[in-house]
Amino acid sequence: DAVEAVIPDTLTVVSVAGEKIRDWSLRKNGHDQVCRVELLKPVAGRYVLEIVSERAMENLPTRITIPAVKAGAVERQDGTLVIVPDDVVLQVPASDGLNRINAAGACEAAGWDPGRLAAAFSSYRFANPDYTCELAVAPLDAEISVTTKASLLVAENRAQFTAQMALEVRKAGVFGL
Repeated sequence: DAVEAVIPDTLTVVSVAGEKIRDWSLRKNGHDQVCRVELLKPVAGRYVLEIVSERAMENLPTRITIPAVKAGAVERQDGTLVIVPDDVVLQVPASDGLNRINAAGACEAAGWDPGRLAAAFSSYRFANPDYTCELAVAPLDAEISVTTKASLLVAENRAQFTAQMALEVRKAGVFGL
């Protein structure tokens, strides 16, 4: 017995997890790829399959289309989409087929721990996986405040200037000054 999911070919599948998985494989199908998950034995009732995929981000700022993963050979598919930023600024300039919900509602709908989505930017429900959503992604610029303490020691044969800077970095880290 097997389960299939259709994934856009713009994504690289990193891992597949679930109970009773024997093996999984990918095959090309037009502009998509089909992830076939073979199970050790048939399942009944609720079965959770997690597919983690990723794509490289272009130079920021950029716009991306949020991909939809579709279950193969099912009569109906609905779900939840949660967008979580990680050191970037996000905007949703265009979407269709998505209804905005709060993060707590998204957690409840997905059966997740509410703490998982504490940093959620936006959460949506969809009635079918044919939604479209464009995302504008920009780098998160650090806000740096500096308090300087300066002293000047003047002697007969020299002047010594000392400056001490205390930085308060917010929103993003810095790797150099």
